[in-house]
Amino acid sequence: MRSIALVALVGVAVACSGGDDAAPPSTESGLSTTVAGDAEVGEWSVGWALSEIPAGGATEFELSTGNVAAVADVFGVTPPDDLADHDDALNGWLLPLTYPGVADYRDLPVWLNVQEPLVPTIVTDMAVFDDLVGWSLRDVDAFVDYRPPAPGYLVVARGAFDEGALAGLAEVAPGIVTTHAGDDLATDIANIHPLDRLGRAIRLARHDDRIAMSLTTALAERWTEGQGSTLADDGRLAAVAGALDDAGVLMAHVFRNDFSVGSALRAVSAEHATAITDLVDEVPPFDTVGIGWAIDAEGEAVTVLAVAPIDGDAAALAAELETSFAEGVSLVSLRPVSEVLGATDFEITAGDRVVTVTYQPRDAFWWTAAQTVFQRDLPFLHG
Repeated sequence: MRSIALVALVGVAVACSGGDDAAPPSTESGLSTTVAGDAEVGEWSVGWALSEIPAGGATEFELSTGNVAAVADVFGVTPPDDLADHDDALNGWLLPLTYPGVADYRDLPVWLNVQEPLVPTIVTDMAVFDDLVGWSLRDVDAFVDYRPPAPGYLVVARGAFDEGALAGLAEVAPGIVTTHAGDDLATDIANIHPLDRLGRAIRLARHDDRIAMSLTTALAERWTEGQGSTLADDGRLAAVAGALDDAGVLMAHVFRNDFSVGSALRAVSAEHATAITDLVDEVPPFDTVGIGWAIDAEGEAVTVLAVAPIDGDAAALAAELETSFAEGVSLVSLRPVSEVLGATDFEITAGDRVVTVTYQPRDAFWWTAAQTVFQRDLPFLHG
């Protein structure tokens, strides 16, 4: 499973903000009065995100989506007037939105997982990005980033774009323009630009308040045509999205993958492998997991996990996940699952074809839930 590459963005951002002495911006203002689900900007939802992505038959993928406007409201930040003012653009706006924090940094309950092409790898190139395509993240109120197996992706941004956005870019297909001439996926070091560090041509298309970006013309065409099914038509994906939206999340990851225990046991001892196998042997198969983050009335982070069983029996899966949370041991750290996640006080609910787990991460980095998926660790394993 590929992890969405946030590390490069964070590393560059921290370097640009003053090196080792630079601290993430304070977020005290706004947290005590912001409640998950209160923001109604643009009617963002995980369900909306799924509806933007054509169903392409990929059996494995990652999808991230976020309510940019609502998260900006949480932190009390607004886009800068001048993107070329790097200090204002980075420290006063981009870092509060996109820096996930570190394990001992507690003031960031939610963030936006954005990456190239929506944000340049060299984040000080944001003004160049805007000049090239006529818009940038400061115009965006919501996004969805879909990553099937390499090398493709589809990113859709929604916002108040200027009428001249995408003007001047050459058309490569009806309704589709490109950052520069070039074949799909072809690298071109002579044309490296803020949307792609390898100089690949990015295809862009627009529908009213939405702009899509893709590495391939075909995927951009499918989005432009707007015909056929979308990920929202997938029952298990829709169930996961519904659970996350009901919980009022502001940012979410959705994963479609093979979560069987077999390949995850290669790096552990035979004794530990046997114990883990016995623990998850009765866990019903699932292939769809969602992780979202919300903020409660007290300004505390709330982690929301949604898991959709393949056979639809949410009650059976809920019972087994209860055991995984209560008795499971991490394959990575060999510590109890509840301790690793900070989920010492969790609630598991069986709904319509989906199991929802909610907790406030205590004495653990709140991003750990997503790390467990990337690492193929409990509780995201079945027999």
